[in-house]
Amino acid sequence: HLLSVKSAYDPEIWDINVNFTSSLISFASKQGVKRFLYISSESAQLKGIDLYSLSKKQAEREVRKHKGHLILRPTVIYGRGDIANIAWVL
Repeated sequence: HLLSVKSAYDPEIWDINVNFTSSLISFASKQGVKRFLYISSESAQLKGIDLYSLSKKQAEREVRKHKGHLILRPTVIYGRGDIANIAWVL
């Protein structure tokens, strides 16, 4: 699961980053999914108090409810139209 809202100012950040992740975990467990891979963020391990960091920390708590979870925390994810992180990738 890689879906995430990055902007701490987006009104849907908690619904997407936490509630949707929780729903996916619940559904995966009910369907007998043995492995659940979650792409988190390095922000989840930092002491940051911005809404993005808090949402990723809480999402990881939800993911840990699945017995077969694996959480990865890449430092940079680059996607189509993303110009903010291109300097980190190059």
